[in-house]
Amino acid sequence: MALARRHFLRQCSALVSTNALRASGAAALVLGSGSAMAQATRTTTLLVGFPAGSGVDYVARLLADRLQQVLNRTFIVDNRVGASGRIAMEQLKRAPNDGSVLAVVPSGMLSIFPSFYRKLAYDPLKDYTAVAKFCDYHMGLASATTAPYKTLPEFLEWAKRNPANYGHPGMGTAPHFTGYLLAQDAGVKLQDVSYRGGPQLTQATIGGEIALAANLSGTFRELAKGGRIRLLAVTAPQRSPTTPDVPTLAELGFPNGVVQENIGLLAPVGLDRALVAQLADAVRQVAAEQAFQEKLQVGDYSSAYLDGAAYVGLTTNAQARWAKVIERSGFRADE
Repeated sequence: MALARRHFLRQCSALVSTNALRASGAAALVLGSGSAMAQATRTTTLLVGFPAGSGVDYVARLLADRLQQVLNRTFIVDNRVGASGRIAMEQLKRAPNDGSVLAVVPSGMLSIFPSFYRKLAYDPLKDYTAVAKFCDYHMGLASATTAPYKTLPEFLEWAKRNPANYGHPGMGTAPHFTGYLLAQDAGVKLQDVSYRGGPQLTQATIGGEIALAANLSGTFRELAKGGRIRLLAVTAPQRSPTTPDVPTLAELGFPNGVVQENIGLLAPVGLDRALVAQLADAVRQVAAEQAFQEKLQVGDYSSAYLDGAAYVGLTTNAQARWAKVIERSGFRADE
């Protein structure tokens, strides 16, 4: 696990260095005169609403590194951290629509936040241009190795006889509602415990402070392989190739437990259509690259491309789903 962790961190560090500089010789390269990107500014900033080294940041730097090569222009990742990623979204809303500023965004900020936050300062479908979706990921449910249950069904039976809780990395997140959906579908009472982030949740899981933890599966995978936690189930539609021995919630009898989130590329509203099309085609090329796909798997992400129109449709459907879940749960933020 330690070697895999160091490998992951080395890749993050290398990507931070690579994307902070122009590609070698980039200033001498030009695109064809008919290229929309050639007519736009030569540097593009990719906003990320989460810290350097986080999962979304890792994915954004992978994308920036490859787009820099495909489009022969400079891409720089800018971490605008705060308010669960909403600061970056608000900055993108105010950015010029000339291709100089884009954002790499996890789906919860587009599908969950509109129902969870009463005073959200942006409209995901009206204030931005959807360029493409390029990455999928799912949740995992884990417990301490010292827990008196070794499978999810055993946990649920135990939870019927004992006071039980589940931890997650923050209110209004997909892991938060993953635990809620499981409790509702299984007919058990689980007290939710919100931690200040993934690292705190992970330590609480290892130490047995909570009965069950819900978070991105990638945060649990190596720990489970190293015998430090038990990964009881995943929320993917099918078993993940990175954890083939771990059952899905659907196959355990909880079809509502399928929670597959995504990461996409957004632009300010009104971006020139030719520019959007060129960016989307570049993302499609990157998503199809084997090397890119393999690097995504390091963090338990999978490459999955959709163009802008399909991306909007997926987001619209997800908004409808999460709106019902949030209304039923009663969880809302007054912010």
